[in-house]
Amino acid sequence: MNAFSLLPKELREALRKKGIRSPTPIQEKAIPIILQGYHTLITAPTGSGKTEAALLPVAARIIQKGSFGGLKALYITPLRALNRDIGIRALELLREAGLNVDVWHGDTPYSRRKKIIEHPPEVLVTTPESLNIILANKEMLKHLNNVEYVIVDELHELIEEKRGAELTVALERLSERARVQRIGVSATISNVNLAKKFLGGGRFVIDVADETVKKPEIKVYVEDSFENMVSKVKEIIKKIDGTVLVFTNTRDTAEVLGKILKEEFGEEVAVHHGSLSKKEREGVERRARKGELKVIVATSSLELGIDIGSVKHVVQFASPRRVTNLVQRVGRAEHKPYESPKGSVVTGLKPYEAFEALVIAKRAERGNLEEIRVHENPLDVLAHQIVGTLVEGPRHKERLFDLVRRAYPFWGLSYQDFEEVFNLLVENKLVSCDGSFCRATKKGEIYYRTTGMIVESKQYKVIVYGTNEVVGTLDEEFVVDLEPGDTFVLGGKVWKFIGMENENVYVERSEGEGPPPSWEGELIPVDRKVAREVGALKRAFDLLIDNYPTDQEGKERLREFLRSVKGPVANDKVVVAEVEGNVIVYNVHGGSKANLALAYALSELARYEFGSASFNTTPYHVILFLPKQADEATAERLFKSLKYQDLEALVRDAVKQSKLYAWRLSKVLVRMGLLNRKSISLDELKKVEKTLRKVYLDLPPGKEAMKEILVEKLDIEGAKEILEKSELVVRRGFSEQSKWALEGAWYSKDVSSSPQAVVKEAVKLRLENREVTMVCLLCGRKWRGKVKNVDIRCSCGSATVVPTFNEKELEEVAEMIAAGKEPDKKLKKLAEEARNRALLLSTYGRDALIALAGRGIGSRTAARLLSDVRAGLKDLIDAIIEAEKTYVRTRRYW
Repeated sequence: MNAFSLLPKELREALRKKGIRSPTPIQEKAIPIILQGYHTLITAPTGSGKTEAALLPVAARIIQKGSFGGLKALYITPLRALNRDIGIRALELLREAGLNVDVWHGDTPYSRRKKIIEHPPEVLVTTPESLNIILANKEMLKHLNNVEYVIVDELHELIEEKRGAELTVALERLSERARVQRIGVSATISNVNLAKKFLGGGRFVIDVADETVKKPEIKVYVEDSFENMVSKVKEIIKKIDGTVLVFTNTRDTAEVLGKILKEEFGEEVAVHHGSLSKKEREGVERRARKGELKVIVATSSLELGIDIGSVKHVVQFASPRRVTNLVQRVGRAEHKPYESPKGSVVTGLKPYEAFEALVIAKRAERGNLEEIRVHENPLDVLAHQIVGTLVEGPRHKERLFDLVRRAYPFWGLSYQDFEEVFNLLVENKLVSCDGSFCRATKKGEIYYRTTGMIVESKQYKVIVYGTNEVVGTLDEEFVVDLEPGDTFVLGGKVWKFIGMENENVYVERSEGEGPPPSWEGELIPVDRKVAREVGALKRAFDLLIDNYPTDQEGKERLREFLRSVKGPVANDKVVVAEVEGNVIVYNVHGGSKANLALAYALSELARYEFGSASFNTTPYHVILFLPKQADEATAERLFKSLKYQDLEALVRDAVKQSKLYAWRLSKVLVRMGLLNRKSISLDELKKVEKTLRKVYLDLPPGKEAMKEILVEKLDIEGAKEILEKSELVVRRGFSEQSKWALEGAWYSKDVSSSPQAVVKEAVKLRLENREVTMVCLLCGRKWRGKVKNVDIRCSCGSATVVPTFNEKELEEVAEMIAAGKEPDKKLKKLAEEARNRALLLSTYGRDALIALAGRGIGSRTAARLLSDVRAGLKDLIDAIIEAEKTYVRTRRYW
């Protein structure tokens, strides 16, 4: 007798046809409990069969009750890709047993949705965002009244996100319509009791854990260059008989690595990430399931339980930064119960990254996962759910308050905060009330249906001016605050911002020593406990290193790095401050969030003393840039004085003035329906930034932006602990440990001996190879060619010729002049431009053509720079480069 014997014969037969004859340990434990009707939290590693542990008993209950022909169960997943996959697996198994399964998410076409509304399946697979849309669909509401089961997959992925907080309220809305059994499924979680509250909202929840948890087997390889990292990945792949899944932390790295591996392994290599089209992603998943791929290079897009068939080995390229991520990723290997998943971490480039990767691998083997932090009483979620609930139907305000408070993240919600948000919605005409009886307005309904907790940010290509080389991408969050002349670090090099054109950011290499911007970006944060253990490993390296999973070569590389540090080495008990010029580098093992809190506090104190200061951080450094020369006494005074300050107040004051706060505030305003990002450009947003900050600082949006930063970006308690327990050592001059943090700035080496010469040659080639259309003003003849060799005189003998560069209107005006027709007043400026160009060409010859081929250079600018060139004041290409930079820099303000 096993748990499968409790299932109806239809399901047992379907399982038998799939070759599944006995339950996995987690299925054996979970199926009987779910069949008894208990709210249940299933926690088990990837590959343990936990998805079926939730689905099978729900399907069994539907079949046993004979509840066919109506919507009975919702399966909610955090990723659309996972949602497709659950649809595939569930369709095969449950349809075999006589049940219908369908999928509804953001990509589902209208025709499919209509079919679901008219003929709902017994099981509907959806996302948290789509559940919100379904709850507002009048035709779907009658089907939701019949729902008896809700399965929430990858629960740990949702607990720390606002979309998860929103889901808890949506589940309470659903529970008002139907008595629903809640089942949560989670691969890895550090706080089971918190997860049970999050899932149940005060209801009794039984947790079922897989006690045969597989400990991952992870080996860390420390390489000294990117090329050697890639070589090691190739070496691992060749040794594995089966599919190897390679995870990277960024899409750019996935693309680069995928391209290199394809050169070695051919078409058996595929890349999978969120920027690829749905068709491409599904194609990769399908090929993987068929066993056609030797290597899959992916980002977090394949971290969750998407079925890609058998994976023999997982490689993490560079430090995963989080233990939970590594456990989840390595868990994709050996996707069967009772077997240990096997993985490798290939790291290098930066010594701290290697220490970090070792510590994370060891913590993954020990099961030391990061602690969970929930967004408590998120006011933007509250606003969205108030309007959404009223879209379902009018109700009294007090009933709304009671409903929201049943969801775990809102247990601590005060009526004052609720009323402030509610009043804001009324003021902005998203909600209207007759006394205490309220409804959503038409504007409110549009806001609810078109807005979610995920606010998309545009990505901008970063292009080197002149060479047109794409060196990376920048998030809109960063671009919004760039001014011409600003410097920033990308790909380990310093770039100077020239200007923008469309969605391209133009830059040139910077030779200066300006600091990197204090932009937080969206890098995965490194936990304080990881950073502290890195410090402990450095402090007692010879004593501890044999406990960590790396080879002798890796150990020697790390030992060599520690030897290279001349002077005291920072660790978990010692903070080393190093001073040089106007820069102080605090080597502090606080992790991403505690170090950011320290950076804000230190910069605020420095601002009081010196008038201004900026900073940059890593999980192991706080870099402070002062407006004057720094000394050891200043470094010591600033750090030690933090012990006697109200640290949280100091940090809050600094954050309120930051770019991070302004950007987070704009996102909160979008989520609350108070700002429409689709109708406001980046430059317009920048212009109103200060006004938005001033208006909303002490209102719910301003409070929520601060709370969001405190939860997601800062660890004030961790910063306090560092200040209280660490010894401070101050020295003059930068050792290797500080140079690592600074090498992205002025310690990076330029491979080109003369970058200006490279740019100049590239610009010249671009101009000379630009296509041009020539129009003769005498006979009207047109001909095309490249700037470098096109005829500049007409075959009729005329030198009065107008060059145009894909400018149709100017071309037409030139033809009108040639035909003896006088252009009307609207075209007067274009006629003047045509005649001026013809004059420049007849006066300066091909130089005029080269000048006019420049980006944003018309006849007036060309006349000025050609005059300077003829007078010997400037070189032609240098003058064009200068004019193009001016155009790119100022175009956004035209």
